[in-house]
Amino acid sequence: MDRKWYRKHLSKFLVSLITLGFGVVLIGWVISQQGESLQYPDHELTGSVQEVEEAFMQLTEDTDGSFIYMFEPGCEQCHSMSEVFLPLAQQMDVSIKALNVDKYPIGKEVADVHEFPYITYFNDGWEIAYMEGENPEEYYMEFFDHFRFGGGHDHH
Repeated sequence: MDRKWYRKHLSKFLVSLITLGFGVVLIGWVISQQGESLQYPDHELTGSVQEVEEAFMQLTEDTDGSFIYMFEPGCEQCHSMSEVFLPLAQQMDVSIKALNVDKYPIGKEVADVHEFPYITYFNDGWEIAYMEGENPEEYYMEFFDHFRFGGGHDHH
């Protein structure tokens, strides 16, 4: 009798433990998915893969030029450098779109990305210039200033 009681309660305990473990994993996954898509809420391209690919290609083909920031979630260098160049871009009235290349790999398919963060300037279907890795604020300022009026032409 003690053995049957033990087996019955042990199996209930194991089922409860497995269910609890599954619940914790599911909640963790949901939170991580939300965090990725909200990393740069004011700048990030979001939607289905097809929608983001279309928006990305439109940006690259814009004849007025487009700045695109490519990042990988969890990239420490991306996070620290975005705190430098995103406020600077806003201050300089430069529009930047952010692309999560883990979720939407088209960025790495179109540009030859070697290091993150990767900021590129496209105009009329051509990648004109890019910056990758960690750089001083002055470099970002010069980069944005040179291209913010489209094509890198001298509009000052």
